Amino acid sequence: MRQKNLNIILISTPWPLYSRPSIQLGVLKAYLRSQHPDVAVDADHAFLKIATALGYPLYHEISERTWLAEAVYAALLFPRRFAAIENLFNRQVKSGSLISTTGFEKITTEVRETTDKLIADGD
Repeated sequence: MRQKNLNIILISTPWPLYSRPSIQLGVLKAYLRSQHPDVAVDADHAFLKIATALGYPLYHEISERTWLAEAVYAALLFPRRFAAIENLFNRQVKSGSLISTTGFEKITTEVRETTDKLIADGD
């Protein structure tokens, strides 16, 4: 039996560079529409909302360094390990950078709040 009114959303999550929207999402969206015309397919570049919340210069600095980007969500997923993750993060940060002046706690708080809003606003 075929399910009617099926809706799919494809989400590009952080941390791709904000100036490079995901072509993969566009291709997958087009493919799904061609194969399943009765299914509503949307794409959301959620990472742009995170970039807006943090500010593009800060987001860009974080997105250029894999360990920094991974540490932010690792701290949110494993709050008991926050201090250890923050220590790793701080060892990877260049002194005087926008990241170091903003601080790990402020970055993770902003990312958590924005991510929570993205999830809450989803259907």
